[in-house]
Amino acid sequence: MKFNDKKGISVIKNASAEIDGMDVEYTLLSLGSGFRPVYAIKIQNREESRVSFFGTDKKRAASIFDSVVENTVTPCTLEDIAEDMAK
Repeated sequence: MKFNDKKGISVIKNASAEIDGMDVEYTLLSLGSGFRPVYAIKIQNREESRVSFFGTDKKRAASIFDSVVENTVTPCTLEDIAEDMAK
């Protein structure tokens, strides 16, 4: 699904998974409509939602997104992954 809003936020990819009986939604976002958008990953379930930023390289952000989905990362651990990737 591709969604664009007037503020320059685009949904690049969506995925979902079930973790311990709870539905989790994953979204890869592009923020900013300028020359170098920033990419973010949002993970949410019915109890919490987290967003972390993963730089300006779309291929790298998409690869991280795929790994996050494959490994069924929960919202509370997304920030740790973002910190590890920044090192």
